[in-house]
Amino acid sequence: MRTMRFVLLVACVIAIFLLIAGCKNTKELNSEPGVPQPAAFEQRPEPVSAGADGENEADAAGYLEAEAGEPGETENDQDTTSNPEADGSAGQLYGLVFEAMMPIDEALNEDLKYIAIDFSVLTQLTEEDKQYIEEYISSRFAAPVRDATFEQLKESEGDDFTVNGMVLSGVLLQIDKVEISEHGAVIEGMKYRSGNGAVGIAIQLELKDGAWKVIEATNTWIS
Repeated sequence: MRTMRFVLLVACVIAIFLLIAGCKNTKELNSEPGVPQPAAFEQRPEPVSAGADGENEADAAGYLEAEAGEPGETENDQDTTSNPEADGSAGQLYGLVFEAMMPIDEALNEDLKYIAIDFSVLTQLTEEDKQYIEEYISSRFAAPVRDATFEQLKESEGDDFTVNGMVLSGVLLQIDKVEISEHGAVIEGMKYRSGNGAVGIAIQLELKDGAWKVIEATNTWIS
């Protein structure tokens, strides 16, 4: 009899223990979760408004910096001017541009009698800028440098232009489009020898340490 009472007592204690544990687990399962933390993300800057001409100069600068990266020292990173006082000037900028045009499609450089630069479209240049550019290009190439338009070149060559199959005795370098920002520039132009001998060129530059540097020169079309 006493044994039976003891067993019943133990059974009651166990039942009460299980009931309390079950209520605790149910309370934990039904409790509200904590507020999750938002995932980390990189905030992107808002786009810069385009200028009055529709060109986004800030984007152009960013593109140049991205393309430039951290290249090793090249010829353009060394002495690229004969006059350090011209660093950062329009004269240095276009001097480097015209120099970068010359190696593109070298077949157009065969038997050059001159290198003509059409300054008529670059009305913002001063006489000092033009003089610097002419002297700079003359120091880089053997052919003499001229300031002339296409019409002036045809007139100066006269009948020889027709006899030679409408081919100039030299090359004509001309600028077509200019985009300049605070830190860089993209300039497009043309290197012309004849109707069937011309190439379009795009040149990317950056303004680094107060001086212009050529980043890349590529041809955009060939005639």
